[in-house]
Amino acid sequence: MSLSSILLEDKVEKLKCSVCLDMFQNPKLLPCSHTYCQLCVQKLVDQYPQRTSFLCPQCKNIIAIPKDGAAGFPSNRYILDDLEELRKIMKEICGPCLESFKRQVRATHICEKCDFKLCISCWETHIFHFQDHVAVLISSDAYDLRFLPGASGNATPLSDQAETCCKLQVAGARAALPCPKHPAEDLRFYCENCGRPICRDCRMTTHFGHDPVLDLADVSAQAVRELRNGRSKVADLIAVDQDKMAQLMEAKMKIEASSEDVKTLINARANDLIAQVEACRSNALLSLESEASVLKAEIDSELDSAENRLQYLQGTESSVCRVIESGSDMDKIELEANMRTFLSDEEADDREIGREFVHNIGLYLIKYDVDVEEMFSKAIGKVVPIKNVN
Repeated sequence: MSLSSILLEDKVEKLKCSVCLDMFQNPKLLPCSHTYCQLCVQKLVDQYPQRTSFLCPQCKNIIAIPKDGAAGFPSNRYILDDLEELRKIMKEICGPCLESFKRQVRATHICEKCDFKLCISCWETHIFHFQDHVAVLISSDAYDLRFLPGASGNATPLSDQAETCCKLQVAGARAALPCPKHPAEDLRFYCENCGRPICRDCRMTTHFGHDPVLDLADVSAQAVRELRNGRSKVADLIAVDQDKMAQLMEAKMKIEASSEDVKTLINARANDLIAQVEACRSNALLSLESEASVLKAEIDSELDSAENRLQYLQGTESSVCRVIESGSDMDKIELEANMRTFLSDEEADDREIGREFVHNIGLYLIKYDVDVEEMFSKAIGKVVPIKNVN
């Protein structure tokens, strides 16, 4: 099959080594009919330094190692011819357009710094994004467009085409990370068994036989798609949480407003209660002072009477003492009779006066206590109760 038919049928992948996934470099044909780069075959041979054979990575057949090592295998002339024809064609067409849109567009410029062959549209975009690059005109035929089979029959607008090609150029310009075990090789593959990026040498040695080994760029692109999908879901969760927070904030504002209304009612009732209680206290104190004044006047009167009786009794006691000491017998007999009558009358009067006084004091205290309770109950009952707040 010629290279032209391969390009037309989009089978350029057949010109890539299945080990390094690059275009063949010095392709060597094994006895099992599989072809690999000479360097890739040499790495397979180096895995078995004490042996005379190795396993083919694809068919697992045992391959005898020639005396000259990988260089001893014959070159695949068919692959070499196709590669040479590909190089000729690639000198004439825009590389980004071919890779991105499966479209053959005649290249009009070549970038001296990155060696890209570019059509007029890709050249303008490339220079816009890489202003320090210099492009040299190589053809004046700007729009010789032909579509490969399998591609859409509708031409992509040149502005969109240029933007997409430029993105691919920017991505291709990023430097790959070197392998920590093999610094000369870039991390271009992903071992799914081990879950880590690897280089070509890792694939040929410590990761040989692991399946599948994928292109790191493809795995990264899939991860980006999954991340975008996850980001969309996270955005939905953020929207739900934001709505919930808005509802909570609204409820909080309503509670704060209701609390202020309730505070106003509480303060109003408290102030009313305080005013009523203050009025009751003033009235109670005035009543107490009035009642106490009357009671104290009565007590003072009783104290005067008691003091007079005390003086009389003290005089009587002195007279009795004199009669006992120096009085005659008749004086003593008469005084004793008078004393008996006096004491009988005085004790009776004194007990009656004491009981009446204590009784009056008790009635006063009970009456005053009842009056105070009734006064405060009436005052508190006049306060308007708090209304329900919705």
